[in-house]
Amino acid sequence: MIEYYAKVQGQDLEIIDIVESQIQELGNIDKNGDIFRYPTSYSLEYRFDNIDIDLKNVYEFMQGIFNFCDGCDSEFEVVAEWESDMQTEMAQYADWY
Repeated sequence: MIEYYAKVQGQDLEIIDIVESQIQELGNIDKNGDIFRYPTSYSLEYRFDNIDIDLKNVYEFMQGIFNFCDGCDSEFEVVAEWESDMQTEMAQYADWY
């Protein structure tokens, strides 16, 4: 759906490919979505024992994905509002017949 509206508007699809690869990379690192949420596994083993994490880089990486998704959400809201307006307008014309 994102690609469809990007193509309709003549936008470059490269950013979509970049974000998609970032999301896939995140999925490869954290398949269950809990590595950064909980410091230990269920067996109480530390996940990042003796591993340095560049939190600024992780933050910027995630912020980029969030910003892209937020922009897509805003675009979908605009499209939904436009479709609703068109349905309302068409319903007004249907009353004439």
